Amino acid sequence: MALKKSELYSSLWSSCDELRGGMDASQYKDYVLSLLFIRYVSDKYAGVPYAPIKIPDGADFKAMVAMKSATDIGDQINKRIIAPLAAENEQLNLADFPDFNDETKLGRGKEKVEKLSNLISIFQNPALNFSKNRAEGDDILGDAYEYLMRHFATDSGKSKGQFYTPAEVSRTMAQIIGIGQAQTSTDTTVYDPTCGSGSLLLKVGDEARSKVSLYGQEKDSATSGLARMNMILHDYPTAQIAPPSNTLTDPKFKDGDTIKQFDFVVANPPFSDKRWSTGLDPLHDPHGRFKGFGIPPAKQGDYAYLLHIIRSLKSTGSGACILPHGVLFRGNAEADIRRALVRKGYIKGIIGLPANLFYGTGIPACILVVDKKDAHPPTGRVRISAPRRMTLDNVRLFAVSKIGWIKRNQRKLASQAREAPREYLERESHYIWGQRYLLTIKEGGTKPTVTLGHRSLELTMPLATPIEQREAALSEWYRAELRAKAEIALAKWANRLGVEIASFAIQRMKTRWGSSNPSRHTVRLNLELAKFPTECLEYVALHEVAHFVVPNHSERFIDILDRHMPGWRTVRDRLNEGPLPATMGT
Repeated sequence: MALKKSELYSSLWSSCDELRGGMDASQYKDYVLSLLFIRYVSDKYAGVPYAPIKIPDGADFKAMVAMKSATDIGDQINKRIIAPLAAENEQLNLADFPDFNDETKLGRGKEKVEKLSNLISIFQNPALNFSKNRAEGDDILGDAYEYLMRHFATDSGKSKGQFYTPAEVSRTMAQIIGIGQAQTSTDTTVYDPTCGSGSLLLKVGDEARSKVSLYGQEKDSATSGLARMNMILHDYPTAQIAPPSNTLTDPKFKDGDTIKQFDFVVANPPFSDKRWSTGLDPLHDPHGRFKGFGIPPAKQGDYAYLLHIIRSLKSTGSGACILPHGVLFRGNAEADIRRALVRKGYIKGIIGLPANLFYGTGIPACILVVDKKDAHPPTGRVRISAPRRMTLDNVRLFAVSKIGWIKRNQRKLASQAREAPREYLERESHYIWGQRYLLTIKEGGTKPTVTLGHRSLELTMPLATPIEQREAALSEWYRAELRAKAEIALAKWANRLGVEIASFAIQRMKTRWGSSNPSRHTVRLNLELAKFPTECLEYVALHEVAHFVVPNHSERFIDILDRHMPGWRTVRDRLNEGPLPATMGT
């Protein structure tokens, strides 16, 4: 019977953990993952011509197995396995691998020999056969690697999430930056300035429709080496992981003297880095990352990383960055930076994350979604209804988190057909209940009055009546027409759904066809509904009354609409696609 992957990974972890002894998990992981890497490239590429990773003769996993129990096993692994591998492959570096002859970590004499021999034996497991792994569509290696990384991150407890981003968070970030919908190719670039082991980069690569080019930089030498191995293990042998260095003080990816710009950027930087400016003069930053925004606080580096991301994005690029929740509220210099980011329109949205999600830290975090393509702040005003108990800062945060939604709906409204402004002149077209009528002007009376004829809408008024009074007369007539039919429609749906309506109002509404307050049992309807076919009024009436039963748009709410008005979606589209009044949505 085939061994289940979950059993294989659990067995791997248990065996490795048992052999660890007193070594810190953050150090021990380097040995375990290096062995997993050597086993993988040996199975996958040994003897394969033109392989992306060249395996020198005598430098594969089989040769390592032959070294078991040798008194100089650690020295042999260093010199006969790792050194030739690094020399033959420019993607690899000796510094990527731990020292297998380090007595301070592995012990002396017999202890070291037994520890390394037993560790090699664990990876001799026949179930770890990677030779046909990708061809069979089963990513045993990637899953095994993630399993071990997750356990090491949990066990080490001092990474603060830096060398491994939980898969669920990585997957969310990969989806929200939009790479899955983009037309991608190997010319599409993805960058992580604090890439850790590369798990986040790889999730973004997996989300793309085709192979993309991955770039990463990590300041920790051992973790940078893991990232290089991880790229190869996941079939990205050409990914560029820069030599280990601090991204803020020494960004490695440049076009000439300027920072290279990418299509997509993602990052999970160290939270509230207190040493972010070490070796850097922010006031005279050669890359202009803080210009127009301000300098982050000396002991809080969160915005320094975010501004580096923005500088690293192309003018059409998008990105996402994980930061502690405090970046949304902290004042002084960070408040100024936050204000500048919003005014430039770079923040597309904010996703709150719960506490205890990242290894080694229990503080809540958030994902800031950045979009340069549509980087202009929304114009006009936004009206927000909020409980009195909410602080102004919380209301502002909510508004910022909805900027992407605001922009999308502004574009939708701007592209929708719109009626010409009314002048209330002879033979001007007007609509009532979906039918077109020509306006006829008749002189008389002391104030404007409206009468509906067979094909015309007759406006009787004194000579030289101002446009404002003509408009007011027609509006009041429309209001009376709508009120009469709305009263019947609302009563019908209230009776069918078993609810009571205390009152309803007719008013001009700029962005909605109706609204309801279930706690007060009130409904508001848009005056413009009088111009559409009566089934549109019926749909809006049902929609608002149904909210008395179900306050949100859940499946139960949709079920109510489906049962009582099976064709409601067609009616809704008719409302949302028809010509808007000149003033609606402005």
